[in-house]
Formats: sequence, C-alpha cells, structure tokens
Amino acid sequence: LTANFMSMQSSIKVACVGLGYIGRMVCEALISENPFYNQKLELIGVVDIVPESRVWAEKKNLKAFSSIRELVDYIKPDVCIHTTASNMESVVDQLKELLAAKIPVVSSAEELFFPWVTKPKLALELNSECEKAGVAVLGTGVNPGFVMDVLLAAHKHVHKARRVDLVREAFLKQAQVQAARIAVQRDGLTGASQHQ
Repeated sequence: LTANFMSMQSSIKVACVGLGYIGRMVCEALISENPFYNQKLELIGVVDIVPESRVWAEKKNLKAFSSIRELVDYIKPDVCIHTTASNMESVVDQLKELLAAKIPVVSSAEELFFPWVTKPKLALELNSECEKAGVAVLGTGVNPGFVMDVLLAAHKHVHKARRVDLVREAFLKQAQVQAARIAVQRDGLTGASQHQ
C-alpha cells in the first residue's frame, strides 16, 4: 500500500483467508495491537472452509465466511492476509479469486517466496493476473515448521540432538479441509447454505 493511499483513509480494511495456526496468530495480533505506526488496521472478515474455524472467529466477534466469494460479496477489503497452504498448486486459485476482485495479497505460502524458480508457469500466471488487476501478491514464505527448524538449528545450547519430534497442525487441518470439501461436493452445499 502506498503512503498516499494510507494517508487518504482512516483505517485499512484487512481480511484473513485461512484460520489455521498462522491465520489465528495473525487475527490475534490484529485484534490485540497495531504494529504499524499510527495506521489503524481493521479486521473486517475472515474466511475458512472448516466450520470449527469459523466458530472460533465468531467467538472473537469476527465476521466469518466460508468462501472468498462470500467475503467479497459482503465487503471488499483493502488487503488480504492469506494463510491457507504452502504450495502453489493449493493456493493459486484462491489468489486468482482475490486478484480478480482487485485485492492485494500477503501470503505465508513458502512457494510464493521464490516462485519463479520452483513453479515458473504458475508464477507467470499469477504475475499476469497481478498486472491485469493492478495489485500485487507478496509471498513471505513463513511456516511454523520452517520457524521450528530454524529455531532448533540456531539454538546455541543444543550441542547434539539425537531426535526431534515435531507434530504439525497443518497435516491435521488438511484432513479437516479435505473432509469439508468432500462434504460440500457430496451434498452440493453452497457457501451460503453451509454457513447458516
């Protein structure tokens, strides 16, 4: 966001797509503090296909949606923080949907950090969509697994590790997401009827 844009409005409307571990941490940070100088960040909505995640959001008094389309039909955010998955194949359609609505995106997907090396075709597609929409996608490449790996590798008091066990919630969440997708396809539910 440019300085001109930020100075023209009193708050920046933010939406979060994905309420796994990272998404929930982002929401908590936006609710509890404002790390960006004097700019007010207003969390206007969250998106997740898992009903339990939407219930978590609603308990935080956040407007929760089951799809990006449902969010965009309700209100258009100034920026979206995207935290659904790590690989390009899993996120590209979500990103294209946000870009079609001309919403800039910051994503935690690792493969978006340097996409033209590992996924050049998808990177070109996303770049084309960004140019067409006049907005950007910024890949930060952060994942709790990566953070945990770096933390262990950099810790000065670890002299020798024989074994490290790390249980990633992302794998558990993927099973929930897949089950929700299957149910939607099986039952023919739309985002609106699913949310009710």
